[in-house]
Amino acid sequence: MKMSFNINYKRIERISSIIRSLGLEFFKSIEIIDPQFNSLSRLCSFCNPKLVPLLGIVNALVSYALNCRGEKYWNEFCSHMALHCNSINNIESAISSVIEFLQISQCNKLYKEAKVRRLKKLLLCKNIEIVLQKQCHEVLAGKLLQKTLAKCLGTEQELKTIVFAVKMYYYGYKACLKTDLVLPMDIPIPVDRRVALITCTANLIDADCKDIKTVMKSSDIVRKIWSYIAELSGVPALHLDSFIWIIGKHVNLRRDKPSIVASILNELRDFYCEDLEKLVKELIFKL
Repeated sequence: MKMSFNINYKRIERISSIIRSLGLEFFKSIEIIDPQFNSLSRLCSFCNPKLVPLLGIVNALVSYALNCRGEKYWNEFCSHMALHCNSINNIESAISSVIEFLQISQCNKLYKEAKVRRLKKLLLCKNIEIVLQKQCHEVLAGKLLQKTLAKCLGTEQELKTIVFAVKMYYYGYKACLKTDLVLPMDIPIPVDRRVALITCTANLIDADCKDIKTVMKSSDIVRKIWSYIAELSGVPALHLDSFIWIIGKHVNLRRDKPSIVASILNELRDFYCEDLEKLVKELIFKL
C-alpha cells in the first residue's frame, strides 16, 4: 500500500539552489567516476564500440533485486561480456549473451525466470531495432528510447529499469563513442534504495529513514521531488542520479554524520569545492 508523504518545498528550493550553483557540467563530470560508467568503459576495448550502448540497455532491464551491490554486479557483467564480445553483432545476439550470463551470475540470482522472459519479450519487439538504428541524439530526444522500451515490455515509462536503461545507453555512447549529450529534462530519476534513502535523509519528505521500503513504495513522490529539483536547478534528474548514488553508498544510519561527510568528500576529493560540501551536508541533513 502506498503511503502519502508531505513534501518539504523549502528543502527542495534550498537543495536546488546549491545544485544550480554547481551547474550541469559539474554533475556530468562526476559521471566519469561512476563504477557503472567505468565498467562499460572497459568493454570499449573488447567489444565493437557501437554495441556497448546496446549491452548497457539489455543488462539495465534486468538490473533489479540484485544480491550484490550494483557496483559489483556491473563489474561482473562487463568482465563476462569482455570474454564473449566476438559472438555479439546485433540485438538478438546481445540479448542471448545476457540471458546466458544470467545463468551463471553470482550477483543476479533472484527472479531469474522472470528476467529471462522479459528479455525474450524484448527480442520479439521489432520497434527497438528501428530505434537503435537512429543517431544517439535522436534516440534520446523526445524520450524515444524510453517510450519504445516501455511499449515493448508492456510497462510504465517511469519504471526504474526503463529510465535506468536510457542512462546506460547514454553511458555507453559517452564511454565508447565520446558522444556527450545532455539528457532530456523530463526523464525522471530511476528510484532505487539509495535514491529513496537520500530523499529521506535530505528531509525532502516527512518519512522515517529507517523504513526505506515504505518510501520506495511511493516512488512516484520521489520522482516528482527530483523532477522538481531538476526543473529549478537546470540539471536533468538523470544527470543527478550518479551523484546521488555515490552519496547513498556512504550513508549508513548507524554512522555519525561527520564520518559520513568525510568519506563522501574523500571519494569526491578531485571535485571538491565549498558548494559540494554544502550539498553533501544538505543531502544528509536528517542524520
